[in-house]
Amino acid sequence: MSIAASVSAPSTPTEQVKQIHNASAKKKAKHSNRVHFPVDEMLVTCFLEPPDPWSKVYGNTLNTLISAYVAACDKQGIKPLLCVLDQLQEFQSSSHKLEANPRAFDLCILGEKLTLKHCEALEEVLRRLQFQLIDLEGCYLEDEVNNIFYLKHYVY
Repeated sequence: MSIAASVSAPSTPTEQVKQIHNASAKKKAKHSNRVHFPVDEMLVTCFLEPPDPWSKVYGNTLNTLISAYVAACDKQGIKPLLCVLDQLQEFQSSSHKLEANPRAFDLCILGEKLTLKHCEALEEVLRRLQFQLIDLEGCYLEDEVNNIFYLKHYVY
């Protein structure tokens, strides 16, 4: 006596998985992945040098720099540091040296109390001029003033 499986009887899970796998394999065979390359005229064959951020900085006069620093101090509600103003005016008297060597000068801020507002105002100077050295010897720095060291990317 043989037992025949009825048509309405459920199939085993392994049979269903095999059927699904075979169906998906057939679909993949119909839509195989292909790689297409552009024609030679469309390929990138040259490049441009990145722009130099310091190329047009020295076109500004030092008078413009001094007024920008004073305006930034006014915006922050502080008095400009006299040592910075004196040095900027000294740079103005020897601007020919500045054009020949952009890093000809040092910025010395000695014994001043620097707040975060002072650093924000100094950013106007640091983003327009490059210095050989920024000397902060004897300065009282508040904890959040350490951000001035994050501005060093303007110097280098």
